[in-house]
Amino acid sequence: SSNTFNAGVNFGLWNNRLTGEVEVYKRGSDQLLLSVPLPLSDAINSQIRNVGAMYNTGLEISLSGDIVKKEQFRWNLTTNLTTFKNKITKMPVENPVITSGTKRREVGKDYYSFWLRQYAGVDHTDGSALYLPAEGTDAKDIRTVDGKEYVVNQNYAKFDYSGSAIPDFSGAVTNTFNYKDFSLSFLITYQVGGKFYDSNYAGLMGTSTYGKSYHVDALKAWTTDNTTSDIPRLDAANSANINTASTRWLVDASYISFRNVNFAYSLPKSLLSKLDVSNARVFFTGENLGLISKRKGMNPTESFDGTNSSTYLPSRTFTVGINLSL
Repeated sequence: SSNTFNAGVNFGLWNNRLTGEVEVYKRGSDQLLLSVPLPLSDAINSQIRNVGAMYNTGLEISLSGDIVKKEQFRWNLTTNLTTFKNKITKMPVENPVITSGTKRREVGKDYYSFWLRQYAGVDHTDGSALYLPAEGTDAKDIRTVDGKEYVVNQNYAKFDYSGSAIPDFSGAVTNTFNYKDFSLSFLITYQVGGKFYDSNYAGLMGTSTYGKSYHVDALKAWTTDNTTSDIPRLDAANSANINTASTRWLVDASYISFRNVNFAYSLPKSLLSKLDVSNARVFFTGENLGLISKRKGMNPTESFDGTNSSTYLPSRTFTVGINLSL
């Protein structure tokens, strides 16, 4: 069940040369479907139940205006910006904390918060991956580096909340140009902030198996001749501790995506009358032209929860065509 509160305003200025909308909202949801872990004595590990509650809040802004408005030339810019936050307000009594994959859910936290081991860098003496120690770790399992305490065994690493997949804000910008019978438009989408767990990159840097492909960054890993590297050593025998799931694979989810461009030319009426058609338009379009993110090949738009899988990036396509009205 859900309830929603919205408040907004629409406006037009300078004879609608500039139009826009601003809206704030709060959406509450109750009886959410969650996978609840069951005791080990049960025949099944978990059960989907109507438990839990949360709310979402946000701000949405959209603006559209004619930057240039002449008789034969017009430049219109349309943009929107969205913010989104959420908080869990209720969890099952018998399971007040549920950890699933890279996320942990409990009252007062963001539903998309990451819960990961705290990676702390590389021990330059031997290339080990360093982690912050969990509370109560035995002194014999702690390694001191530059006066600070760490662990190299992932079993003793500290787990903690490590940011959210939710961005600070996201949006899009569309520019449209019209000059006589020509038109050109392009759409750019973007996101600022948020975290993304790049498991694809982690897999390409892992050393648990032989005869596999590696990311080019593996060439920068720690060696006895490259002791200042910020990438741990490649060690198949110790891969579990060096390449375990941790904040090492968590990166900034900000991106800019060049989604599409459209160029068109409408044939003049003098020519249309000779062709015996009422309208003719020649066009060229391009889709998914480019994506700029923290790591080449990483697609933060793949999922809302900030994780990825082995899927192709959206295909880049180009189309040339003609529209005729007889």
